Amino acid sequence: MKIIYIQHVTYESLGVIDAWAQQNHFDLKAYNPCSGDALPDVDDFDFLIILGGPQSACDVDKIDYLQREVELIQKAAKANKYILGICLGAQLMGVAYGAAASKSPQPEIGCYPIELTAEAQKDPIFKHFLPKFESLHWHFDMIGLPESATVLAKTPGCPRQVVRFSDKAYGLQCHLELNEARTQKLIEKSRGDLAAGQFVQAPEKILAADFTKMNDLLKYFLDRFVASDI
Repeated sequence: MKIIYIQHVTYESLGVIDAWAQQNHFDLKAYNPCSGDALPDVDDFDFLIILGGPQSACDVDKIDYLQREVELIQKAAKANKYILGICLGAQLMGVAYGAAASKSPQPEIGCYPIELTAEAQKDPIFKHFLPKFESLHWHFDMIGLPESATVLAKTPGCPRQVVRFSDKAYGLQCHLELNEARTQKLIEKSRGDLAAGQFVQAPEKILAADFTKMNDLLKYFLDRFVASDI
């Protein structure tokens, strides 16, 4: 399997997805369009991953490279490729499928429990998850919801934490991919985000989370997402 991933800043990386891809002997290639990288042709990959970043999907009409990412997502969806968006990436997926991103009811920065919706019990992957699980969050916006999409998970601060756009396209507003070291780097680079709020934790509280458990949940999801190609 050929996987490409779009990275918006160096400190928001693939995290555990890198190790998962290597364990399965998948090819990985990074693109950073905000640094000038041209995006690939849709025939050059099997699986498209769009990572997070400090940019806002609410500004997609003002940022050329985000527009190009949206176009690539649309082409990948039409070609029936696997697509996974995380945080900003999930919001760009919502735009690509026809719904504008919006501000989250509350900013969420820290580790908080996610609750599955009733629709998750019908999902081929998330029906195997526990009804609640912990995840890292770091966002101010949230995923737009086109009519064809299904919300699979929510939190008190954001009603769209996991969205299924199709059997081959999922968006995660949350961050299950980052480990403690990468989260420490995110904290260092984004301290301006840590102003007091209802769902904003102190750095020491964030870093006390069980990142291994979160990472294992994402690997579980990925194994089942692309099961037919492993």
